Amino acid sequence: MKIKGVDELNAFTDESKWLVRDLLLRQGLSILAASPKSTKSFFCLELCVSIAANTDTLGHYKSSEACRVLYFGAEDTEGIIHERLTGLLKAKGHTGIDNLGILTSPEGLRLDTDEGYTSLGKQIELFRPKLVVLDCLYAISRASENDSGSILSVLEKLRLIRERYRTAVLLVHHTSKDSDSKRVGERLRGSSALYGFFETILGLRRDQAGTIFLDVEHRAAPSFQNVPIELKADASGISYKVVAVTVEKFQGHLTVEDKVIECVQYRIPMSLECLAQRTNIAPTELRKIIYGLLKIGKLTWTKQGYLRGGAQ
Repeated sequence: MKIKGVDELNAFTDESKWLVRDLLLRQGLSILAASPKSTKSFFCLELCVSIAANTDTLGHYKSSEACRVLYFGAEDTEGIIHERLTGLLKAKGHTGIDNLGILTSPEGLRLDTDEGYTSLGKQIELFRPKLVVLDCLYAISRASENDSGSILSVLEKLRLIRERYRTAVLLVHHTSKDSDSKRVGERLRGSSALYGFFETILGLRRDQAGTIFLDVEHRAAPSFQNVPIELKADASGISYKVVAVTVEKFQGHLTVEDKVIECVQYRIPMSLECLAQRTNIAPTELRKIIYGLLKIGKLTWTKQGYLRGGAQ
């Protein structure tokens, strides 16, 4: 533990803070929330390949530099991962890449155990990646997603990995059923602690017409939504790209009251601490805002936390 003055703090410029411009922060803690069949594994592999080869992610978002990436995919076989990576690399004009490491573990990876955390740490120490991608949450932990205490103990391991190895971390997770109409942070399945913990939340969803959309919510950078993505596979490889660069911004000129309401969900209570973390509002000021919203029925209080007014 050490006390620093303002001038001693590590500072990023606008350019240096990004690992991938507008998508991933350098040494950031991020989560990808994806609905079924929304190509989340392709998205992760496209991100890994692009960062490792210093090419544009989705053909649009620029990487800061070529750097090492470590990927752990628990849902797909090595053969499927190899086929997808080969196709993505071919479309980008590469036949192979040294910066991308695929972590394999026949016995699985459990971050909710000291043994699993230590084992992953050793691999990160050896490979020294700038990004670690873990696909997905249910495969690396048996902790209850709905128990904030249990899930936070796992998430804190990710924070320790970030701090100890100075790497960004991207965790993949599933969304709740019928949540595609909600803002991206509210789609996360399980405890609202997930929403409060991560600095960046990426969301993938597929509409009724089959179009895939990307939504991005940052805590400390502009957020945006409804970016259409197209997945194509042909003789030239696998192309996974943005098909239009005009995106919709959200959270424009919200009042602080609107900002609080936007963070609070209908069915999953959110604690004061979680709200303070998500809104960047000081707890003392936040209590005053919440009190006012409770009086006019915009929020509802429960023993577990706050819900939007009118919650069932």
